[in-house]
Order: sequence, then C-alpha cells, then structure tokens
Amino acid sequence: KRVINAGSFRLLFSRGCVYSMDLSIFFSCSIYALCAAVSFALVRSSNNPENHNLSGMYMLVDYMNMMCPFILGLFIALTLDRWWKMRTDAVGAIWSSTCNLVMVLCSFLPDSRHRYFRATALRYGLASLALVTMEARGDVSVSDLNRAGLLSEVECKLLEPIPMRSGAIWIWTSTMLAELASQGHFVFAPQVLNFMQN
Repeated sequence: KRVINAGSFRLLFSRGCVYSMDLSIFFSCSIYALCAAVSFALVRSSNNPENHNLSGMYMLVDYMNMMCPFILGLFIALTLDRWWKMRTDAVGAIWSSTCNLVMVLCSFLPDSRHRYFRATALRYGLASLALVTMEARGDVSVSDLNRAGLLSEVECKLLEPIPMRSGAIWIWTSTMLAELASQGHFVFAPQVLNFMQN
C-alpha cells in the first residue's frame, strides 16, 4: 500500500529499500555527479568552449547508446534469475518445508495437548527463515528473534556460539519430532525415525 500511494522518492529511506540497506549506492551516485560537475566546469571555464572539437565525444555517446541497452538487458536478466533462484531454492524451500511440517503436525496431532509442539515447529521454521536472511546480511545478533517471539532467551543463548544457526534450528525440530515419535504420538516409517534419531 505504501509503495503504491507514497511514491518512489518518499520511499528512498524506508525500511527494506535498497538505498537504506546499502549506502554504497549513494556514494557511487555522488562520485558520478561529482565527475559530471567537474567536467562541466572545465568545459565552461575554457576561453573558447565553442571551438572545442566534440566529434569524438559524439562518437563515444553513439557507441554507448548502442551498447547500454544490450548490457542493461543482460544485467536485468541475470539479476532476475538470481532473485528467482534465491526465492525458490532458498527462501521458498524453507517456507515450503515449514508449511508442510506444520500441516502434517496439525493432521496427526490435532489435540490441544499437542498445541505446544505445533507452535514450536512453526516458530522454529519462521526463525530459520529469519536467520537465513540475517546470515546473508552479516547480522550476528539473535536478540531480534527473541523480541519477535520466535525464540526464547534460552534458545537465543544456545544459538549464539553456533556458526550455522539456521541449520541448527532444523536439528532442534528433528529432535522434537523424533522424541514425539519415540513416545508413540504418531508413527513414522522406521527409516525416517532412525534418520531423525541419528
């Protein structure tokens, strides 16, 4: 809703915008603007700017006008391909696994006494998804997950020394499922149960 109603200029520094996540873009744009201003000042400060031979500059501009659309098309195609792979192979895979797991637990453990396990599986799945994003951004703090209600303080302390935190979350989930299966709450295939217990 904000993207549609607010407009692009008002959203430049909004949370989640690429300009607010990486200030190097502003630095690059500032360098380009500075180069353009210096070039303009040098041309205007010359004694006879009308006598300059700009044929070489015109040729360069024509050449760049032919090359830029081709290079820009390749860049956009590569960017969209990387985004789609990240969406389907990384984020989409975790989200799909979380939804499938919660659906299975709701189907086989519908009683109110199993509500904690269903909620824990959902919490862990969402926490794993958040941790993948945090690890990609280089964010090593897990306190935000505690404030969001995805992890308890004890779970956050257990995760702090672990380098691959998003994977550790799924190990906790597998351990919880193996414990439920060993108590006879629902029956897994023996191969799956042995895999989770190991």
